[in-house]
Amino acid sequence: MLVLWIWILNLAVLFGAEIDTETLRARQLREGLPSEKNLQLPLRDDRGIRKREQQKADVIHDGEQLRNRPAPHERVGGRSGP
Repeated sequence: MLVLWIWILNLAVLFGAEIDTETLRARQLREGLPSEKNLQLPLRDDRGIRKREQQKADVIHDGEQLRNRPAPHERVGGRSGP
């Protein structure tokens, strides 16, 4: 009997979540958002995005520094061979 009540409660929770999702989708479509396939959810936390952008900028900067540095086998302002 307990399993039956748990099953019914589970169905009620899933049904409520489905109704909530479809209500949100309809509201977003009325507002003109492209929600036909996926809901447009607000961003909760952007720390990871900012961290990845900073890492990418650091890698680009390091690459530019490496490219602009003279190679160790090159001499600056002199002959390079006998």
